[in-house]
Amino acid sequence: MRAQSNDLEGESFNISITAFDRAKAGEIVYETVEKPGHPRLRVITLPIMDRTKTTSPSLVQVATLLDDFDETMERLLIILIIGALTSVGVTIGAGYYMAKKALKPVDKIRKTAVKISSRNLEEYIDIGPRKDELGKLADTFNAMISRLRDAFQRINQFSIDVSHELKTPLTILKGSTDVALRKERDSHEYRSLLTSHLEEIDRMSQIIDDLLLLSKADTGKMQLNIGDVDVRDLVLEVFMDMQILAEKKNVDLIVGDVEDVKLKGDELKLRRMLWNIVDNGIKYTQMGGKVEISSTLEDGYVRINVRDTGVGIADEDISYIFDRFYRADRARKRESGTGLGLSISKWIAEAHKGAIEVRSHASSGSLFSLKLPLSGGDA
Repeated sequence: MRAQSNDLEGESFNISITAFDRAKAGEIVYETVEKPGHPRLRVITLPIMDRTKTTSPSLVQVATLLDDFDETMERLLIILIIGALTSVGVTIGAGYYMAKKALKPVDKIRKTAVKISSRNLEEYIDIGPRKDELGKLADTFNAMISRLRDAFQRINQFSIDVSHELKTPLTILKGSTDVALRKERDSHEYRSLLTSHLEEIDRMSQIIDDLLLLSKADTGKMQLNIGDVDVRDLVLEVFMDMQILAEKKNVDLIVGDVEDVKLKGDELKLRRMLWNIVDNGIKYTQMGGKVEISSTLEDGYVRINVRDTGVGIADEDISYIFDRFYRADRARKRESGTGLGLSISKWIAEAHKGAIEVRSHASSGSLFSLKLPLSGGDA
């Protein structure tokens, strides 16, 4: 027996064989019915079982149109598409803005780096008080620029000083030669002139030799002839060399307590280092003053101390005295040296894994202390 509700308005549909078999077995079956030219239907088939009878169960089918559902799904799909496109667009726009904002300091660093040259080392990268990696990068660049500026300033000053140091003896040579050629002179005057020329030539040769040594040291091409060096012999040899210079200036050069220990080093370089320090002390000590050489032991090191009663060094000049051509008192006489002796001594000490320390005050003398490691086994 079959009956149909009037709500279907003439729509007819047949239950499928599969649904019929499942419904007969007592299962509730859900189906979607689709026919060309007809709306889609969602159908539920419910079996009605009569337990008092053995006949097949009655089947009840309930259907509803899916037009509203399909329309809702279409709207949801459109909303999802529009939402997805909008989200992607907003994400791209926000990402571009954030990336541009984040990379703006990098572009600023790049532009500043492009502008930097040997003539423009006053540039400074300012990206605000950032503490992130870009802030650290900017600080690193600023520190590098500062080091480059200092290096170029030193190079420029070095070039000026070299020009000055070499120009002075050349000017003296030219001037004295011009004067000598203005009239005939006797052999004694010519001999005196040639002696003066020879002194200036020796001075220029010494400057060039010192510069060559420092250049080799800077490039790492200077080789050390390492061997055992007796500290006492080293001090006494320098003392003997400098005694004549000290007597000529009426300066008392003395040797105090000197330890009988050995160093590992280049004897010629160490002698030159100590020679430069003692020579410096004698030159800047007034007549009647004193320069004393001594040594002490200190935790695997020996300290060779050179103390003088000279003019001393002002506090503001202490950190610069080892710079090339630097003189604390620019008014000092030219015979005070090439201005490279302390620079060479500092390099020799550091090449031997040692150091030079200085303590001084204006008008109260100076103490130069050469700290050098002992040979293995000495104590």
